[in-house]
Amino acid sequence: MERLTERIDNAPDGESGVWVKNHDYVSAAEKLAEYEDLEERLNKVYGDCGGLLESMIELLEEHSGVDIPDDTVKALLLINESVDFYKKCKSLEEQDRLIKLPCNIGDDVWFVPSQANYKLNILNHHSKANRVYHQKVAKITFSMNGWYLECEKDLEYATGHIFIDKMYKETWFLAKSEAEAKLKELGGGGND
Repeated sequence: MERLTERIDNAPDGESGVWVKNHDYVSAAEKLAEYEDLEERLNKVYGDCGGLLESMIELLEEHSGVDIPDDTVKALLLINESVDFYKKCKSLEEQDRLIKLPCNIGDDVWFVPSQANYKLNILNHHSKANRVYHQKVAKITFSMNGWYLECEKDLEYATGHIFIDKMYKETWFLAKSEAEAKLKELGGGGND
């Protein structure tokens, strides 16, 4: 980088300031414009943060022993990728197109009868059916009305148990203790 200016402090005639070398005012003005453009770009990204460029340079000077160009490029790529991913997720969330699943295929789930089925089991003398059941998630299906889980035993025996998203923490749970607590709330014991 060729300097187009020179700082003069405590000159013999008492003046100090910045002098343009070789009176190349056009090149100095162009370089100043490039600097101001960079400063404006920084402000657009980070807001009007006075002294941001100076702070960044001080940090770079503190870590002068680090191979900055490679590390900086890698860090910028990671940051840019993370920002892009965040923006995409935020946009999908705003469009109600981002679904956050509480579990994954292969996870354990525990379920209990719904309140209506619990009462029917008692009425029909099937109280033993009022217990905590354990299964593993085998399939997650998306539909117009939401999503639902199908478990290994459901697929194997075609029992018809489907765990819908709206019943999460009502009839099916990711922790056995939560299912037992719900069963107790319905009036039963917590056996498996």
